[in-house]
Amino acid sequence: MSRDDNSRQNPGKKDILKCKGENYMARTLNDYLKTLHRKYIGENPDVKLSLASFVESDQPRSN
Repeated sequence: MSRDDNSRQNPGKKDILKCKGENYMARTLNDYLKTLHRKYIGENPDVKLSLASFVESDQPRSN
């Protein structure tokens, strides 16, 4: 979900997320998660991943 064709970075200096001591720029998705899941499965047909697991897999967690 962090590819430029799937999302874009927010431009502000304060749009930084901190997770486990690392900083990440906040990103805004360009499409719905369900559509991004279909796109991921289409690009990786050998991977079996449910929509729920896909949604939880790439989100940075804050402490």
